[in-house]
Amino acid sequence: MVHENNQLHVQLIREAERLDAQQTAHYKSTKELESEISVLSFWKHQALDRLASHERDSRNLRDRLAELLKLGEG
Repeated sequence: MVHENNQLHVQLIREAERLDAQQTAHYKSTKELESEISVLSFWKHQALDRLASHERDSRNLRDRLAELLKLGEG
């Protein structure tokens, strides 16, 4: 009976160690994914800002072209 109890105790310790290692791996993986999300979010915002800037420039150029075309007609 004592031998069986010792075996069960060893199994419990091993299982606890396995679960702890698994939890640590999941935590590390989660942190890596959060970091990647942060970087990708930064680049997304950068791209959106650049797009908005290009759209403003394009709109300004169209307005300027329309102005010049009106001057040429007059």
